[in-house]
Amino acid sequence: MPGSKHYTLVALFAFVALCGAWLLSLDPREHFTTDVTELLPANERDPEARLALSLVHDRQSRVVLVALDAPAGTSAAALASAARTHADTLLASRAFVTAHPLADQTWQHTLGRLLHARRFDLLLPGWLTTQRDAYAADNTTVPFPDWLAARATAALDAHLASPAAAATTELVASDPLLLLVALADQSASLAAAPAASPTRALVWAETREGPLTEAGQQPVFDALAAAETAARAHVPELVAHFTGVARFAAAAKASTRSEITRLNTIAIACVLALTALFLRRFYSLLHLLPVILIATLGATAITTLVFPRVHVLVFVLGSLLSGVAVDYAFQLVLARRENEPYPARLRRLALPLLGGAGTTFAGFLVLSVSELPLVRQLGVYVAAGIVCGLVATVLYFSLFPRLDFAPRHPSLRFALPNRIRLPLLVVLTALSVFGLSRLHWHDDLRNLEYPSPALRAEDAALRTAFGQTDAGATLLTRGATYAEARSRWQQLSAGAPANAPLSSIASLLPVPEDYRAATTPETRAQLAAFLPSFLAAAKAAGFEAEAFAPFQRDFTAYLNAPSPGYEPLLRDTLASLPGPLALLAHSDEEGVWFLSTAPRAFAIPSAAEGTLSLSGIEGLNHLFSRYRAATARLSLVGILALVVISCALHGPRLGLRTAALPLLATGLAFGVLALRGETFGLFHLLGALLGVCLADDYAHFAHIDDPAHPQARTAIRLSGLTTAASFAVLMTSEIPAVTALGATVTLIVVFALVFVETDLFSLHGHHA
Repeated sequence: MPGSKHYTLVALFAFVALCGAWLLSLDPREHFTTDVTELLPANERDPEARLALSLVHDRQSRVVLVALDAPAGTSAAALASAARTHADTLLASRAFVTAHPLADQTWQHTLGRLLHARRFDLLLPGWLTTQRDAYAADNTTVPFPDWLAARATAALDAHLASPAAAATTELVASDPLLLLVALADQSASLAAAPAASPTRALVWAETREGPLTEAGQQPVFDALAAAETAARAHVPELVAHFTGVARFAAAAKASTRSEITRLNTIAIACVLALTALFLRRFYSLLHLLPVILIATLGATAITTLVFPRVHVLVFVLGSLLSGVAVDYAFQLVLARRENEPYPARLRRLALPLLGGAGTTFAGFLVLSVSELPLVRQLGVYVAAGIVCGLVATVLYFSLFPRLDFAPRHPSLRFALPNRIRLPLLVVLTALSVFGLSRLHWHDDLRNLEYPSPALRAEDAALRTAFGQTDAGATLLTRGATYAEARSRWQQLSAGAPANAPLSSIASLLPVPEDYRAATTPETRAQLAAFLPSFLAAAKAAGFEAEAFAPFQRDFTAYLNAPSPGYEPLLRDTLASLPGPLALLAHSDEEGVWFLSTAPRAFAIPSAAEGTLSLSGIEGLNHLFSRYRAATARLSLVGILALVVISCALHGPRLGLRTAALPLLATGLAFGVLALRGETFGLFHLLGALLGVCLADDYAHFAHIDDPAHPQARTAIRLSGLTTAASFAVLMTSEIPAVTALGATVTLIVVFALVFVETDLFSLHGHHA
């Protein structure tokens, strides 16, 4: 026997050492995440989800918006210098790749130069198509080059006679076809700067690293602080405010870590406090700590072995293990009989121990095949914790076979008379069915985030200052190639109202069909004939011969150079876009997409293939509805496994009665929550599965209740109360999903404990 204890002790220490060494070898930044988007599958097949996730992980997520507020009376020059210094300091750091004070319009000028240099490739094809349509409608016999020359000259005359000509005088010499002038009218909103303020300067910046990485958080905050200090050389009382995904990610990480520590600490304290109420020997509580430690350590190690990255929300929910892991310790130690050897006690308790642990293990192991990463990780974590907790309990308490917790035995018994049990069961079943009929389901991905109302309010205020409001709808048009995406955007644009056209970077790009038509040999020949006709028509209209020398030079060079391919042209153009415009299009191995803004009430035309309305990550709630349905199916499989295991252990009659207790407790808990107006989601469903498995434990042990050994009833009572306490702690969480799970399981466990205390299912031989 001493040798056996030695081997047991070595095995326990070896397991703890191996788990500890493995966890210490992990890089927390690589293996643990607080990113809410990682709660969704990386290979999600839903197109909106894939695109929304790509937005979160792409350049859009690296944008930082900075507002520099100066006191009243600050000179405009000082504020402008402060903004320039702030942006330059950000650029000098390794944390940022771009930074633009929006007031100096540097990036707008860069855009203008880019479009001017490529005006014939980008804008001439669409202009030509419009002119050909007008030429066909004219039904004239005049050759197209001559007709086009006369029309272009007339349009130029009309423009120069208009008030708008004053702003384009210098441009006309190189762009008498008014390509850029027409584009400015169509896409003015793309390059629009926010309204100027005498006491506020705005800086638009982009970080080098993604905001969900360590390099994309603290180094960014340090660079922003340094930039604010540098800007104060011009305005000493300057105050900088900034927003971006990095700020939310850092806040969520800090809050979640704090939540894990707080919930686990309170849960363990509640378990120990309740245990102290029922046990006379307080020092006996120390024997529970190794079991909790081994179960939690083993569950964490196994989960990180199975999954390369684990969301920390799993460990927030995992605080429940402190209440579950000690259940087997209570059942094993409190069920001891005088002079009964430990092996004999194990044989006597084998069925309820294996039944209770087996049903919980099977129920949660089923979740490991879920689509949702969080559900898979939670399933493995709980299943592993149950196995580790049971094995640790059996091995650890074999070292103390005569250990007696010395429980207090309350004299009160609550067993109901036989005659009222069946009517009460009928009433409770009817109540649960009625409540279940009033269930209302709604899933919201934001329920998984730690709420940050102050940050969100500041974010909304800053985005409003930058002109980013929710007044319109955001649309995303995608295609396998640039040509396909641009053609689909054209279909979308055709359905927009004339008084509220779409705003998109796609408007700067030629339609594929127009580009092909503009680069054919026939069109090139017509354009070559058009140039002298236009110069002659312009001279006849009173323009000086050398007035259009820049246009003649650039147009001749365009005609003599080979036309670039459509895909390379668009790829290179979009890659050269400056400032915020660079975020309005994207390409990767999965294809190309363009962002557009439209009026809020804009309806996507049925003919506009490949376009969807994008409301951000908050708009993906329909995905969770699908995941919930899939999780419900898995949960039913888990519950079926529970019933099968119960029947296999106790026979069909007693097995069904054993399984009925947790099922009624769950139905009643859901019914009560529904009657009080609760809106249910995925985590209520996960709570139901966990509650069923836990309540099934008590049903199995209540089956062996023996009046001659009341410690068994104390074990059930103590197990139920400590478990309910550990889940009730989750109800104090700031994360709504965690609160929902805690409330669901707490109610189920309380109802199950009441059923056991009142002998409602008559699962043991004696009657009160």
